[in-house]
Amino acid sequence: MHTPTSSAESPEDPLARSARQAAHSRPQESPEDLLVRIRLWVRETGGPGSEDAIDDLDDLADLVGRLRTEALLRSQANSQMGHKIAWYRDTLSGLLSAELAPKGRVFISPNGTPLPPDSEFLHSGCPGWRGLENRLIAALYALIGPTDEYGQLTGSQPAWRWSGAVTQVKEKCGSLRFYVGSSNWLVDDLIEQAEQESLKTCQECGKPGEPRSESGWITTLCDEHTDQARNGPTKEAK
Repeated sequence: MHTPTSSAESPEDPLARSARQAAHSRPQESPEDLLVRIRLWVRETGGPGSEDAIDDLDDLADLVGRLRTEALLRSQANSQMGHKIAWYRDTLSGLLSAELAPKGRVFISPNGTPLPPDSEFLHSGCPGWRGLENRLIAALYALIGPTDEYGQLTGSQPAWRWSGAVTQVKEKCGSLRFYVGSSNWLVDDLIEQAEQESLKTCQECGKPGEPRSESGWITTLCDEHTDQARNGPTKEAK
């Protein structure tokens, strides 16, 4: 992981200083220390296909994995919480917004054909979730490893790599559902985070919403689209 160093010409900023200090005390790193380093990594990512971003994915996955372990340990007293405590959820949300995608990878459809990241197969068809789906696709795309002709990972790959096999993407009971053929803890957590965020996002327009039951169907809608579902579209919306 690349962290800036202080110099007379370029004073070290507080976030970088905190990350450097945390790096020198890894065995005692707190969740707060790990979060600082993860946020610094995301901030320094150079954009889609960045070589530095690709090289540092191992570091990022290691940091997120240790943060997840700490979250699990801290939440053992309440089995309903699992690892979904606030600062870990915030980290996943940050990763869903980072530009991490490497070059030369593809998703794989159920019949084994390649799917580019802009394939409609990777979307639910709900216009309000399009941005959320794009962020999830970008994060998952970054984790795809090299595969053979049968869609299996080749060689010795980090535990957070996956094949990119996607079986279905849809809306169900007001939630985004993103089904994959193979997985790991980071893929699962990112998908779960996106699905949870979909339950707070209107599936029609992307504004804040919540699950509603209209006409026997559960959909996640904002107030405006809930009114339209009940009463029909307004004159302005027609």
